[in-house]
Amino acid sequence: MEKTFFILLNSSKNCGICTFVHQNISSHSNFEGIGELMCNSFKIKSLLHKLPLNRAAGKDGIFAEHISYADSSVCNHLSSLFNVCLMHGKIPQECMQTAIVPICKNKNGNISDAGNYRPVSLATIISKLFEHYILSFISPLLATTDNQFWLQAKTWH
Repeated sequence: MEKTFFILLNSSKNCGICTFVHQNISSHSNFEGIGELMCNSFKIKSLLHKLPLNRAAGKDGIFAEHISYADSSVCNHLSSLFNVCLMHGKIPQECMQTAIVPICKNKNGNISDAGNYRPVSLATIISKLFEHYILSFISPLLATTDNQFWLQAKTWH
């Protein structure tokens, strides 16, 4: 997780932010040190309302609808999971698995040509939620360069 934060923070214009995020997220050994980063069910619910539905499931077969329409106790369990992940700096291997699916670039083109396909990685919904939870804290600290014009971050606040 520590490496992930430094990779995410490579686009930051303020070098002090890397140190700040590292000290306030990845170096804590107990829940008390996490402070405002502790996850709660209210934050999970706010992320669930923004989660796009009718999308493909990840390798675990769980769709966004499964979690969005589940009992509210699921938010409590997810917040506990996210807090444990923050506390230990580890994400369960099952959450990190992806399914890579080939998508045809040009349906009118040669569908037997491997160059006519692009790979799309389908992450698990749990890892997507955790990613967006982390990004909700650090995205105000990230900036893109003026050269970044193609892929821009979605607003998930």
